[in-house]
Formats: sequence, C-alpha cells, structure tokens
Amino acid sequence: MGILWAPRSTASECRDRHADPGDKHMAVDSFNSALAQHQSGDLTEAERLYRQVVAGAPDHAAALHNLGMLVQSRGQLQEAGDLLARAVASNPDDATCHNNLGSVLRELGRLSEAVAAYRAAVQTDPDYVNAYFNLASALMDAGEPQAAVDCYGRILSLAPDDREALGELGIAMMTLGKPSEAIANFRRAVTLGPNDQVAHYNLATAYKEEHRPDAALASYGRALAIDPGYAAAHNNIGMLLKAKGDFEQSAHAFRAALSANPGHIPAHVNLISLLLEQKDPETAEAQCRSALEIDADDPGVLSNLGATLLELRRWQEAADSYGQVLRLVANDVPARLGLAAALMGLHQHGKAEQLLRRAPWTSTPSTPGCVACWAMFW
Repeated sequence: MGILWAPRSTASECRDRHADPGDKHMAVDSFNSALAQHQSGDLTEAERLYRQVVAGAPDHAAALHNLGMLVQSRGQLQEAGDLLARAVASNPDDATCHNNLGSVLRELGRLSEAVAAYRAAVQTDPDYVNAYFNLASALMDAGEPQAAVDCYGRILSLAPDDREALGELGIAMMTLGKPSEAIANFRRAVTLGPNDQVAHYNLATAYKEEHRPDAALASYGRALAIDPGYAAAHNNIGMLLKAKGDFEQSAHAFRAALSANPGHIPAHVNLISLLLEQKDPETAEAQCRSALEIDADDPGVLSNLGATLLELRRWQEAADSYGQVLRLVANDVPARLGLAAALMGLHQHGKAEQLLRRAPWTSTPSTPGCVACWAMFW
C-alpha cells in the first residue's frame, strides 16, 4: 500500500486560502476519519472521506497523497499519478510524496519522469534510503548502471551492512563488466548473510563471468545446500559442467533444474542443445515438445526444435519452426540460417539464397547444421 501520510499538523496542510476556520476544522475531522478507515482496511469509506476533504480543500497534501496511494492499490494509475502530482505541488518539501509519485510514474512506463521524481525525493531528504533504492532500480532500467552504482554507494554509506544494497551493487557492477568489483560486494553480502541463497548464487555467477568455474561451482553448491529447489543454480551448474566436457553430469543438472521447476525454460533449452550435441535428436524433440507445452512462443525452444527437425531431415517441419521464430524475432540470424537449410532440404535453392542474402550478418555463423548452407553461397 505504501506509506500513509499523517502530518503532525493536519490543519496546516489545508492550503485553501479561501476556506474559513470552520472549513479547516471540518477538513481535519474528515481527514482523520479517512485515515482511520484507511488504516483499518475500509478502503471504500476511506476513499469517500478523502474525496470529501479534497473537494473542500483542493490543496490538502495529506489527503491527496493518501487518496493517490489508495487508488494506486486499485490499479487506477493515471488518477493516482495526478493526485500525487498535486500533493507534490502542494507540499514540495515532502520526500515521501516525491518517492511515491515516482513509483506510480514508473508503473505507468514514464521512466524518465520517475527518475526525476526519485531524484527530487533524495534531494529533499538525502538520507532517504528507500528512495535511493527506487532511484537506483529505475536508473538500471534506464540503462544507467554507473549512476545506479552511485546510489547504492550512498545507501551503503548510510547502512554499511545492508545486504540488499550490496547485492544490487554487485549486479550493477556486473552490468558494467566489472566482475571483480561485483565479487567483492557479493562476498560481503555472503559474510553478512551466510544462509542467503541468492547472495551465494550471485557470487557464483560473478565467478562464472570471471572464468573461475571451480569457485562458481562451489558457490552454486552452497546456494543449493540452502535451497535444493533453486532451479537457476542447477541450470548454471549444468552449463559449467558442459563447458568442462562432463556431459553426463551436465544433463543431470539440467534435469534437476526441471525437476525443481518444470517451467524453467533456460534449462529446457540447455538440455535440448546438449542432446543435439550428443546426436540424440529423438530425445531432443520430445524435450522440445515438453517445453512448448509451457511456452509455445519461446524463440529459443522453437529454434532448437528447428535444429532437431533438421537433424531428423524433416525439412518442412523444420522450416515451419524456424519461420515461427522469425515471426517472433525478425532478425534472428541462426533462425534465418536454419530456415535456409530447411529450404535447401526441400530443394528450394532460390528461396534459400534470397533469404541468406537479405540476412543482417554480423559474423560468420556457427549454428550446427547451417554452416554448410552458408558456405554454399559464400
């Protein structure tokens, strides 16, 4: 629901310059009644009373704020944004109003305006940790990880042992391509919260990005010791074991991920790819069909199904699968290559060549089953 605002002097928030003292006292009484109903959970009566206050005192910041939070909880985002903007205009020195306005603007998809609102919140109250978190998260969404790093640094200057800030700072460092710095923050988070499986997972992933597979495997193992059903950890273990050439244990890890969470699509995709590399297209096809029952439009699964059908020389079905990928992701080069290979199998050489010549190439392809198709024309 967010923070409800109950100012020390409710009457001082009644900013209608034309209201007489009786009107102000009425607004105070109505606001206090509305706040009590809001806190007790009677939102319908609270809304009626807040609207009564705002009708008589259009600049009553506390009523505007709380009514905005109430309608936000009901999904009425546009009205919530309007009400909170009015609350900010009425009382620009209240950081909570700026922060909550930012959250509504973010829900509305108005990211740059949300960032501005969060900035106003922390400028108004430089020690407002929650607003710094919101600002940092919005900056990450806006593609400004360095600015987010600065926010997390400010949080940690206020709360040095905040594990969430350490974890988010580590993720921002990873986004900046600085795994060593990320590792330092994740290690600190693990030290502060040794039973936090997410902290161990993040540390493992940073080790993985720094090409330290043994350290990564150990940290993923610690995450699984805390939460044996952590599907993403099983999946990443599978990827590391595959890179080491341990295909049997890699497959076991992918299957463990799917046992923990049958809907974990990355594990489906990775297991299918492994099965194709092991020249087991029949099992790979069954795995593809299982994954597509969960998400019929996942490009990775559909692309792997196309590759599987190429291996099985079922050209038209492969073409259909790759065509579906390209309808979802028009510039998917591996899918374009796969479709061209299927068309070659169907003896539609002209269409295959035309398809390849229109492709947005950025590098020489390496997709299994498609390199020969490339080489035929280049």
